[in-house]
Amino acid sequence: MDSQGIFSVVSGWLQPSAASGSVDVANALFRVSLGGLIFFVHGVHKLRGALAFLRSGQPWALEKEVAEIHVPYPFASALAATVVQFAGGFLLILGLATRPVALVLTVTLGVAIYQNVATRRDPQLAALYVLGVATLAIWGGGRYSLDALLWLPVGGPHS
Repeated sequence: MDSQGIFSVVSGWLQPSAASGSVDVANALFRVSLGGLIFFVHGVHKLRGALAFLRSGQPWALEKEVAEIHVPYPFASALAATVVQFAGGFLLILGLATRPVALVLTVTLGVAIYQNVATRRDPQLAALYVLGVATLAIWGGGRYSLDALLWLPVGGPHS
């Protein structure tokens, strides 16, 4: 496949789907709310823990939890999950690269489900996040996203 073909495949994947006005608004509300929760509640919180560990050696609960489920390189793995949730949540808010970001978050939060089950904690919240980001991986960013601004033709999806 040549570079033009690759670009066509990538742009087709990033291009939001056409929908009615109310569906577009619902998609934006869902995407921004879910991205905000992942970014602010999980990403920022975990990033603060990582920075405290790096600055002062203060124990980082996430690193300990990752080590408990025997994931190799627990610090690096915990840091990767933190960066994905921090950056991914922010990108969902913007609606930028929504489908690939949501796909990466689906995998990352899928590991969180496993982590919760393995440590005998309730996995319901992680499962809800996985369902939400998997939905966005299918839907895309919608009309009210940076994806639409960058990938839709001028005048909308039917131009």
